[in-house]
Amino acid sequence: MAQRRRRKKRTQHAGKSPLLVAFVLLAAAGALMALSASGHIHFGLPGESSAPREKTDMSGAFVPGERDAAVNVRVLSGDTVMEMDLGTYTLAVVRGEMPASFHREALAAQAVAARTFTVSAMRSGGRHENADVCTNPNCCQAYRSEADAKSSWGLLAKTLEAKVREAVSESDGLLMTYEGKPILAAYHSSNAGLTRPSGEVWINDLPYLVSVPSPEDDGDHIPSYHSEKSVSREELASLFPESDFSGAAETWLTILETDAVGTVKRAIIGGKERSGNGIRGALGLRSACFWAEPEGDGLRFSVTGFGHGVGMSQYGAQHMAKAGSSFREILTHYYPGATLEAVS
Repeated sequence: MAQRRRRKKRTQHAGKSPLLVAFVLLAAAGALMALSASGHIHFGLPGESSAPREKTDMSGAFVPGERDAAVNVRVLSGDTVMEMDLGTYTLAVVRGEMPASFHREALAAQAVAARTFTVSAMRSGGRHENADVCTNPNCCQAYRSEADAKSSWGLLAKTLEAKVREAVSESDGLLMTYEGKPILAAYHSSNAGLTRPSGEVWINDLPYLVSVPSPEDDGDHIPSYHSEKSVSREELASLFPESDFSGAAETWLTILETDAVGTVKRAIIGGKERSGNGIRGALGLRSACFWAEPEGDGLRFSVTGFGHGVGMSQYGAQHMAKAGSSFREILTHYYPGATLEAVS
């Protein structure tokens, strides 16, 4: 009986159009290719899916994930307060804070850090009188609209926008927390190979913002990783009015303490002791990893890295992602002791 049934099925197939059979086979092959494009099955927190995460509506607008969509954010731009969901705001921050050419896992880590910063600000009452956050990166986080990004990205705009959207959707509603509360998710562009404890830069030491090794790819692929700035005697005297810049220029700066990679903790400038971060801020240096040499009637500062050095290094995250680390591994490396949780 089994043999007769198999013959009967072959006879039925034989009656179909060869073109129709070919079409069915091609469609099946296409479906198989689509299934294999993701590369692996994703196992994550409850509510996460292995399906593609970037979503749009019929007009092409971004559709936030369920958890991001449930949170409303007030964003101050100039004198205007904009209201939007957490996903749309996080997307604009990722566009503004990290190169869209970066690996998707690095972009997802940036999305979690940006979202965590935002929710932490909201739960502390907001960073502005009538808004939770603003679009000024010197105060809160950079903000870049889709239109602005599109004009900058040119022919790659569609591809880059899709990648950034996917990174935000993939991390829908995820935060870094410590003892159940969103952390201060500080991040910076690059450093000299070690992140800095928060207490060296700000007032408080935080248990998840400590010094950890940071793979910076030796700076070979980081724009302006090494920079220089010349400062005249007159400028130094203006910036440090309590200091004395008489005598030979080589006596004006004495570095008292650095970390293992040369980031200045304490120094004497013009006879007065200051923190390395204080000198960096006053002179507008790209980081506190610096040294100086006499140059004419002033000093020439040589600097490594860019930013305050606390928390996640964006170029370090990119290096880790290219080496195979997931966004979870990147985040737990730069915020040790913190936990990845869904917003509630």
